[in-house]
Amino acid sequence: MIKFWLALLLFCCTQVSAIDWYVRDWPPFNIQQGPDAGQGSYDLMLTQLTAALPQYSHQLQFATLSKRQQLMQQNVPHCLFGVLKSPERQKKMLFSDIAFYSPALRVAALADHPLWQSTQAGANIELAALLQQAWRGMVEYKRLYPQNVQRYTGELLQVSDSSTDLVAMLKAGRADYVVEYPDRLHYLAQSHPRVALRYARLQGEPPVVPVYVACQNTPEAPAQIQAINLALQQLRSNADYQQAWLHLLSEQSRQELRLSMAQDPLFQAAAPQQCSLLKTKAC
Repeated sequence: MIKFWLALLLFCCTQVSAIDWYVRDWPPFNIQQGPDAGQGSYDLMLTQLTAALPQYSHQLQFATLSKRQQLMQQNVPHCLFGVLKSPERQKKMLFSDIAFYSPALRVAALADHPLWQSTQAGANIELAALLQQAWRGMVEYKRLYPQNVQRYTGELLQVSDSSTDLVAMLKAGRADYVVEYPDRLHYLAQSHPRVALRYARLQGEPPVVPVYVACQNTPEAPAQIQAINLALQQLRSNADYQQAWLHLLSEQSRQELRLSMAQDPLFQAAAPQQCSLLKTKAC
């Protein structure tokens, strides 16, 4: 009996703290279904991050955008990989250092759509000017958008964040353009090989944006974020992490991300290790 209680005490004292990671089906970043399940760029990077945090046990949970907002508002302990900062989110969550960069949102439409003949449709598009025309725009429901997009979402068609094929919507003429990440559309367009898309940057938006890890602001969160930051210090210069980062992206996006890495001190320290990989087509 004494041995039993000693063993139980030892077991309880050596229990590993847990982190619940909530992910959603959002190809090519998170892929939860089909033959490529678990092979999205965020999936691969998160796998490496959790492996670098052996002091925690890790559990992946599926959640839609709506579910994730509920978790945040209800103060349910959890962490998210691959999120943008906003004042509202920072009231509820603690954020890591930069985990990686992502190409910023673009305006996209069919390559032969008449809107590209407009005087406003150059290298950069001002959404407010586009809305003054007859074209119908599209965004995903309950997404976080930059301020100069968020203010206009009520005037745009809002569709499901995961179940809507955005390229099919453009092809069918149900929307004239969409505000979306170019590599998401690049991935979806593979199912529509005869559809050509054209992209333009949003006026006032940078070419790339920083992306973070965030954990619900619970008593455990400061220690979790501290451990995550230590792991990211190693991962940002790791060839496998960089390869996962650029996985399934277009060549244009890879070039933009290489430039952002070269300009960020967080990545510059590892420059001799990273160039050999990032300059190859394989990454």
